[in-house]
Parts: sequence; structure tokens; C-alpha cells
Amino acid sequence: MAATRVRQQLPVPRLAPAAWHRYATDNFLRWLYATAQDRRPTDPAAFLGTTAADFAGSALSETELDYALARLTNSALVADAGTQPKTVAITLDGIDCVLSGATVSDYLNRTRPGDYYNIACAPSAPREFAALVQQLAPTYGLQPEQQAELVQDAELLGEEADGESAEPGRIRTAYDAVMGRLTQIGTASAALTTTLQQGQQAYSTVFGG
Repeated sequence: MAATRVRQQLPVPRLAPAAWHRYATDNFLRWLYATAQDRRPTDPAAFLGTTAADFAGSALSETELDYALARLTNSALVADAGTQPKTVAITLDGIDCVLSGATVSDYLNRTRPGDYYNIACAPSAPREFAALVQQLAPTYGLQPEQQAELVQDAELLGEEADGESAEPGRIRTAYDAVMGRLTQIGTASAALTTTLQQGQQAYSTVFGG
């Protein structure tokens, strides 16, 4: 009998659905490549039983997996094998995405001519988000060490977005680090809700979607 994996369940607010959806999409594709890079049909539900399906101390839901599958299938990074029960297979484009090291959003944007990032025209969005996090950090009810780590990540995001030659991938990595820490905060508050909302707006302004 296969060992049952025990997850640590924490009260994580799902106030930032975009972060959960991006995580599900990126990590499912990486898992599928690691599991079946030979492009054989694979049961996608098996992903939910792995550590890759844990985000911010909680488990991804079937709904979030369905979102990831829909996005990956529509983008031709994954193909529905047409079987019952449902199985999927990674495509050559999906393999290229994983091997490139880029996120799904980054890969799709840079492979569509004329549809790249808005960083050049909207550099202030991630900087303003980073500044807000630093300003409100003392109000989130974090332990001193957790607060210091969050502020440090926010400072890094501000620095990455403020560079003369800002790199989308580095900004995205810094952004995800900040959002990941915010979604781990177990106590909801008006300040946290406001911060997460601005974080989502900053992401949409820069990366779209």
C-alpha cells in the first residue's frame, strides 16, 4: 500500500486567487514533465497527491487544478489524450517551456510576437506594491522574524523593478516571493486584503492576465 502523505494544514486565506492559479499552472506542468516527459498519457489527479501541489502551507484544490489544465490545454502546452478517465500528455511546446526555465506566463508572452511585457511602460506598479508591503508590514500581526523576511523580500522587489534594465523574470520571482509570504499570513485583515488586491493589480499591469 502506498504511504499516505500528511499535509500540514494551516489557515491560509485565499485572498489572492491569481497567485494560487499561477502556482498550480506552473507546478503542474513541471510535475507532468518530471513524471512523463516521454509524452505518455497521465492521470492529472495524481498531481494533487504530491508535495508539488502544496502552496503556502495548504493544498491546491481540484478547482485550481482544473484551471491549470484548462489554461495549459488552451495554450497547447498540454494535450487531452481523449481517454476516460481523463488523462493528459505534455506537448513539445510544454517541454520547451519547462526546459526554458520560464514560468508559463513568461513563456507564452515571449513566444507570441508583439505581445511582451509592459514593464517599460509601467515600472511604478511593482515598486508601489513593494512600498505598500513595507509600509503595512507592522500591521499584519507577524512575528518579528517573519516581518523582517517579508520586508526584505519587498525591498528586493522594489530594487528589481527600479533597475535601468529590469528583467521580467527577476521581477516575477521577487513578486511571487512577496505574494507567497503574504498568503501564508493566517489572520485576515483590511490591511492584508488591500495589500493583496494591489499586488494582483500590479501583476496585471505588468504581466497581464
